[in-house]
Amino acid sequence: MVRKTRILFLIFVALFATVAGGAWRLKGLVSPEAQDIKQKIQFDEKTGSINILALGVDDVEGVHRSDTIAFITLDIDNKRIKVMSLPRDTRTTIRDHGTQKINHSYAYGGVDLLKETVVNLIGMPIHYTLAVNYESFPKIVDSLGGIDVDVQKNLRYRDNAGGLYINIKKGWRHLDGKTALEYVRFRHDALGDIGRIQRQQRFLKALLKKLYDPSTMSHLPEITEEILSVVETDIPPSQALQLISYLRDISPDRISFFTMPGKAAMINGASYWSPDLLQTSTLLTSSQDLSGAMDLSGQGEAKEEGVIEDLVSEINRPIAVLNGDGTSGLGKNISSRLEKHGIEVAYVGNAKHFDFHYSTITHKPGEDSKDVALALAKLSGIPENLVKEDRGASYSATLILGHDKDRIIANLDR
Repeated sequence: MVRKTRILFLIFVALFATVAGGAWRLKGLVSPEAQDIKQKIQFDEKTGSINILALGVDDVEGVHRSDTIAFITLDIDNKRIKVMSLPRDTRTTIRDHGTQKINHSYAYGGVDLLKETVVNLIGMPIHYTLAVNYESFPKIVDSLGGIDVDVQKNLRYRDNAGGLYINIKKGWRHLDGKTALEYVRFRHDALGDIGRIQRQQRFLKALLKKLYDPSTMSHLPEITEEILSVVETDIPPSQALQLISYLRDISPDRISFFTMPGKAAMINGASYWSPDLLQTSTLLTSSQDLSGAMDLSGQGEAKEEGVIEDLVSEINRPIAVLNGDGTSGLGKNISSRLEKHGIEVAYVGNAKHFDFHYSTITHKPGEDSKDVALALAKLSGIPENLVKEDRGASYSATLILGHDKDRIIANLDR
């Protein structure tokens, strides 16, 4: 079975379109007061907010897993919505399973265990859940007439085995359903899952702009019907209608999207997102405007990716990767990471021995090959004094991995 998409924002498309479409149907009704809503719906007594766990379930050959997780707070008193994306590699404790990546909790115990895990992680209650079937996403985007998005970088990826080919050029693009799906599922760049989330958030902003366009309103009944057919939620229908009516006139600048604060980390050879729980709590409970908090990952996308793109563009010749550490599969592991950056790896093999304490780079004679090697060193975090010329080299540059492999992996996963 062809792998289905993993889309964070479809959840929020559903949530917002439900609000927007419901508002269209309830246009003539009087909005309820905040206190009226609180009498009939669950909410956090401390913050006055309704908290929703939103998830998208990826279906890979019949196996369901939570590939996308988000925590949504609806501040009823102040009419503000916050949407926090949780990277699927977030490191946390799962009951009866120890410390693992957060998305494993769904595989172990479904929605209930995932809900429990998120509550224990962030220390805030979850009142309702919202789950989405992804398959109708292209039709939803097409029903809106497509979405205009400012694509920040060229997105290219080919998976011949999976029949997937993505090629979206940098700049303003009008994305139809198929291309929009490719845009939001793309994760084959330097930032991986974090970059994917950032693109999804950018798409959401463009989507909100489209939904608020008067020309869209006439199509909202059909759009809403399409979206509601793929949404499952335990919010009672009568309370959902109250929320729809109450939030129907909410301004886009009172809807904030951000990633759970934290940083990437390599722990025992595995890649994690290490959350900053103090900053997370501050952002979720703050009444301040979070319009400037869209990128809270500590990896400013434009700046980080701009530097990485420059380095990758200099690695314009095939390279080799050699395992000088002895860890099984290490060369293939690093090769895969380099290829995600768009670097061509022509050869993967073992070094002459497995006792390289530090990773090094060798290169052919000549300035062009030296430039390739130096760019590869900067990308990998290897000091320049460990870049050496090798007159017998077969490739422009050869990366020899040593016992400091975890540091190299962390640099490539930036």
